[in-house]
Amino acid sequence: MDTEQDTLLAAIGNPNVDIAIRLKDDSLFVKYDLQFDRATPVDQKFLNAIEEDFKKLDPEIRHSPGGCSQNTLRIFQWLMNSKFNSTIIGSIGEDDNGTLLKNELEKQGVLTSYTTISNYKTAFVFIFIFKDYITPVYGTSCLAAWQYRVTDLLADSIAMESLKKSKIVLLEGFFIIHSDDVGREALDICTKNNTLTSFNICGVYVVRAYPNIVIHYVKSCRIVIGSRAEFSAVCELFDVPTDDFEKSLVDVFKIMMEEYSPLNSSIKSMEEYKKILIVTGGAKPVYCVYGNNKVIKFEVPRVEQSLIKDVTGAGDSFLAGFLYGIIHNFPLLKCLELACKVAAEILQQHGCLVPPKNSSAVLGSLA
Repeated sequence: MDTEQDTLLAAIGNPNVDIAIRLKDDSLFVKYDLQFDRATPVDQKFLNAIEEDFKKLDPEIRHSPGGCSQNTLRIFQWLMNSKFNSTIIGSIGEDDNGTLLKNELEKQGVLTSYTTISNYKTAFVFIFIFKDYITPVYGTSCLAAWQYRVTDLLADSIAMESLKKSKIVLLEGFFIIHSDDVGREALDICTKNNTLTSFNICGVYVVRAYPNIVIHYVKSCRIVIGSRAEFSAVCELFDVPTDDFEKSLVDVFKIMMEEYSPLNSSIKSMEEYKKILIVTGGAKPVYCVYGNNKVIKFEVPRVEQSLIKDVTGAGDSFLAGFLYGIIHNFPLLKCLELACKVAAEILQQHGCLVPPKNSSAVLGSLA
C-alpha cells in the first residue's frame, strides 16, 4: 500500500458544498421553471429568492462536500485506504461552508490547498430532489470558486508541489470555463514535470457555451472522460458525424492524438495507451479508446433498480475508480471494472458520500 507521503492524484476544481433539498411536491420546479434532471446556472438574486422559498417548505436538508473534482478525490482516497495521497486545489470563502469543506475533506484524507477569498461566499449547489428527479441549481461568478487566479496557484507551495509530483492532475470542466488561464498554466507545469493530465468534461453546457476552451483541453489532456451526451456535443465541435458511434469515437480520438507527444510518465502503461478517451452511458456500455485507435466496449454490471437511491456523483466516482486503476498500472479492462464497481457503490446511497464499507471489499472482488 502507498504510504501517506505519496502524492498520486491532484485536482483543480470548484470546491463547493452540496446542499441536498428533498421536496414533497413540484411547486418550486413550477414557480422557477426548473427542468427535471437538468443543472441550472443562475445569478445571486435567483439563489437568494429560491432559498427563501424552499426554507418555507420545511424540507429535509443535508450539507456535504461536493463538486466534481472533490467527489473524485474523496472516493479515490477511500480506495487508497490511507491519507493525503491526493490534493484539491481551488478557492473558498471565509465562512462556515469553507470551514466545513476543509474539515470534511481532510477528515476523509484529501489534502486541501485552498486559497481563501475575502468578501465571497464558498461555492454551493442547491440539489433539489423530488421523487426520482434531481436538479442542481448553482451560482456562477458570485462565489469564491470563480475567483481563483494564476497568482494564487503560483503562490501556493502545496499546490505547486502537488502539480509537480502527482502521477495525474485532474482538470474539471466546470472550473476551466471561468479560469482557463489557471488550467493552461497547470497544463504547462504538468508537461514540464512529466505529469499526466486528465479532463472531466462535466456537462453539455460546458461544451456548448465554451467550445474553444473545451477543444483545447480535449486535445491537450492525456485522459478525457465524458458522458454520451457530452461526447455528442464534442462531436458537434469537431464536425464528427455520430451515426456510427464507434467510428465517431475513433474520429474524436484521432483528433486528440494530433497533439500527442511522448511523456516520460511514471505510469508505464501509458506508453502503450498514449491517450485515453472514455465515454460513459449510465447503464449502457462504457467505451474506451486508446493507443492505436483500439476500442473497448465494456458492459456495465447491472445494479437492481430497487437498490439505486441516488445518481449524484456516480460519474465522478467512476472516474475515481478508473484513475486509481491507471495509477496502479491495472490493465484497462480491470480499470473499467473497478470504475463500474465504485460507481455502483455510490448509486446505492444518498449523495456522493464515502461508502461505509472498507474499500478492500471492492478491490478484492475484481476479476
